[in-house]
Amino acid sequence: MKNIYIILIFSFISAQSLNVTFRYIEKPTDNFARVFIPGTMPSGSSNDWGPNSNGIISPDAPSQMIYNQNTDSYEKSYSLSVGTEELYKVHYHFNQSGSESSWVPDPLNPNVTEDEYTNSILEVTDPLFFQPARHLDDQGLVDGLSLGIFTSTSFDSIKYSIGEELVSTSDYFFDNGVFYVSLDPPRSLYESYKIEAFINGQTYTAYDQPALDVVEEPKPDNIVMGPNWINGTMYLAIYAPHQPVVQIIVTEPGATGLASDAIVLKKDPSAEDIWWTELSLPSGTYDYEYLLVDGSRLPDPLARRIVEGKTRIEIGPGGVSTADDYDWQSTNYSRPDIENMIIYELHIDDFAAQGSGMGTFEDLENKLDYLHSIGVNAIELMPVYANNWSHSWGYDPIHHLALKELYGTPYEFKHLIDQAHLRGIAVLLDQVWNHIGSSGPLWKIQPDYNLNPYIKVWTETNPNEEQESWGQQDLDHFNPKTVEYVNQVNKIFVDEYRIDGFRFDAGRYIGWNFNQPELGLLAWTSELYEHDPSVIQTVEYLPSDPWLIDNTDIHSSWHDSFHDRTKNDVHNDYVSTLDIMRQMVQLHEYSSWGTPYSHFTQAIKYMISHDEQSVIQEMVEFAG
Repeated sequence: MKNIYIILIFSFISAQSLNVTFRYIEKPTDNFARVFIPGTMPSGSSNDWGPNSNGIISPDAPSQMIYNQNTDSYEKSYSLSVGTEELYKVHYHFNQSGSESSWVPDPLNPNVTEDEYTNSILEVTDPLFFQPARHLDDQGLVDGLSLGIFTSTSFDSIKYSIGEELVSTSDYFFDNGVFYVSLDPPRSLYESYKIEAFINGQTYTAYDQPALDVVEEPKPDNIVMGPNWINGTMYLAIYAPHQPVVQIIVTEPGATGLASDAIVLKKDPSAEDIWWTELSLPSGTYDYEYLLVDGSRLPDPLARRIVEGKTRIEIGPGGVSTADDYDWQSTNYSRPDIENMIIYELHIDDFAAQGSGMGTFEDLENKLDYLHSIGVNAIELMPVYANNWSHSWGYDPIHHLALKELYGTPYEFKHLIDQAHLRGIAVLLDQVWNHIGSSGPLWKIQPDYNLNPYIKVWTETNPNEEQESWGQQDLDHFNPKTVEYVNQVNKIFVDEYRIDGFRFDAGRYIGWNFNQPELGLLAWTSELYEHDPSVIQTVEYLPSDPWLIDNTDIHSSWHDSFHDRTKNDVHNDYVSTLDIMRQMVQLHEYSSWGTPYSHFTQAIKYMISHDEQSVIQEMVEFAG
């Protein structure tokens, strides 16, 4: 049967600027009290970005969106100049006062800034086709189709088609540049959808989603999430919670693929939300990215290497990391005893001293002899995985596994570890398991708090978890999927990179419960201990808690009182002999009484960390 086209005739003329209507389409799982669209609109005024005060937007702020039943969406219009770039986000209030809130990128616009803020980007063009959307009901069927169409010239008509069947022409709406058609009965998400706009005698394809054919087939049992190089074949598997379809775009290195070239992954009918495929390609290096139904593109959450936002692999010996075939030289290496470990914490870029954003794994490798010469037998690397800044301490990650591209490749990281081991130096890795950035695949795979098992609203806390996410997305450590993900990443660093141990950052904000040992901090520390009991596990748990260390598989924690009493002495503050003996020597924390660490290896004695000034700086600048 031929496609049936419906033509809607309009005339839409505006002034030099465009009056652009932003929309938010409520999902069946949403539970917000109100929604806002703050940003650089209106630019330079007191009302831009909400306005907000330290991230809090008033309930009656002018950026609040109002529900329009004619378009089945919340709307807010701004007058924008053609040729400008606007940055914005969606802001939710989850209670009436607005004290419980969250900022997220626009789920209808996949274009975001590649920085810590992950703001949505709108390039104002004329004409402008903005926020195409298929409205889904609670059964996952399409019950509406909408698109923003804005122009300053003569607007003639719209033609749209859905699949190859007749569509009703009685229920459409167009106002303030928003086109909406209600579909009754609802249509399948897998049908083709196309919208064409006729403006000033010219035809524009404003939206074109081809039909999708999903094949159900169980994935092979030996395939885990992420890329898999097994017996000369590359398999890819991804857990995509509540995604109706997942596609993949594979290109030559550095190329940008078209959505029309995307391949639909197979759906595993025996596992919930698992998608997979086998790549039958000639030997060589390739980039790939996943494509979601809303147009979002994302790298693999378990990628080892990301280049320009895409996962890089090798069909060949290099495999999933492009360095699977690395030839390790330090085969006789023995990990230093924890009793004798002298740890040097460092930041790759700063320690390399090559200029901001210029330091690499190779630069650190060139300084290993110096570290060895001063008696260091362990280096603790501040986070080495991807974030959105050229220079960052790394505690704002967008990925927990893929290495920061500016630092180097998986091959170069393995070579650094190998060379450290040849000198008897252990390598510990700082892991940030409290939070993740919005531009990372763990959030983008399902940008809905109610559907994404990895992420929760940061104001919601689990047992023994304190409230903080530093503006990032807060990981839900009491969801089994999060635990599974953490376990896989930790084991990859141990097995593939031969990492000697970890420092788990911000332990107070992770949570644990001895009645639920399969969840939270207890879950992955015990799993890691069972996997390899020699792997060193330390935690930044401040204020420190010796009892927790004594009753878990965590080896040690930072001895905070040792640092504090040392700092007191530098400042010539009075510290009693009893406090020195009890808190510095006898392993008490904060008080000379109570339960101390039960063994000296449980307390990492430190005088400086990345959060503190050096002792020399304290003496010179603060103590005269």
